[in-house]
Amino acid sequence: MTVDGTWVTQTFSSMFSNDGNYLRGTQNDGAVSVEYLLPFAAGSYDLELFFFGRPGYDSAVRVVLFDGLSTSTELVVDMSVFSFNWRPLGQFQLFPYATLTIFAGPSLRTVVDALRVLPAPLPSSSPAASISPAVSVSPAASVSPAPSPDLSFFSLAIGDSLIIDSETSPLVSVEGTWTQNSFALLSVDGTYLTGAAPDAVSVIMQLPLLEGRYQISIRYIPSTNRATNVPIQITTPTTQTSRFLNQQQSSSDLWNVLGEFYFDGTGVGQLTVSTAQTDGIVVVDAFRLTGVTTKKQSLTVATTPTGSVRVGAIRVETN
Repeated sequence: MTVDGTWVTQTFSSMFSNDGNYLRGTQNDGAVSVEYLLPFAAGSYDLELFFFGRPGYDSAVRVVLFDGLSTSTELVVDMSVFSFNWRPLGQFQLFPYATLTIFAGPSLRTVVDALRVLPAPLPSSSPAASISPAVSVSPAASVSPAPSPDLSFFSLAIGDSLIIDSETSPLVSVEGTWTQNSFALLSVDGTYLTGAAPDAVSVIMQLPLLEGRYQISIRYIPSTNRATNVPIQITTPTTQTSRFLNQQQSSSDLWNVLGEFYFDGTGVGQLTVSTAQTDGIVVVDAFRLTGVTTKKQSLTVATTPTGSVRVGAIRVETN
């Protein structure tokens, strides 16, 4: 994510913003903007913006989408209507390294909170019929592993974060029976997955990361009926690490850091959450990747603003 001009970080209840923080534009000379890089495989995607709209905010915010190849599309977003939910921008054909840029409007009341990019299903007339999101989950239903996505390797700038939803991201697949639950105020998309022993079922996230060091976090909603011994395995092209989580406890923002891991860019890593031999309910809401260094030996801290990106359910957020 790239920020041009002056934006102010605002703090608000997580009920009305993605993570309790958002950006507000403070200039209106046409050069103040937030740009998101969308490093995804070529395909059709649905784009949505999340923001807390209210009267007095800009009613004609300029948004420019570059498809990564040759075409730019200009959109206008009305932020003056009271709401705090996802607003669809439309469905677009994107190519690797497309960008979406939001420009500050004239009233200095342009807000940037989060961007969601969802792989669009193929039309029903397609030989492959229709394609649901990579993880299709219904209550008490058995879910088959999703087919391997067309993985494009990507990296994250220092401080930038990629939020990956457990149910809709093409990077995530499930094995076994998981149940979809709803909690609109605390979960990333209003829903999350639960599973339990004796079934040894798994949620698996692919990690096609270019060389660099990344912090990996998992999000879940704690409760007294949660497992205290949730096994998590993180595999990079060169290492394998095991962690155990007590999901009766969580950090205040529900993001729980699993550690920092080096990827050398030579292969696809993987993170697996399992219910094997657990003593309660296992919860998986979302994962977060954060860029720490761009090279193994680099210790320099960049001065770029903190931000995050989410695609597929990979969402682009700002902090």
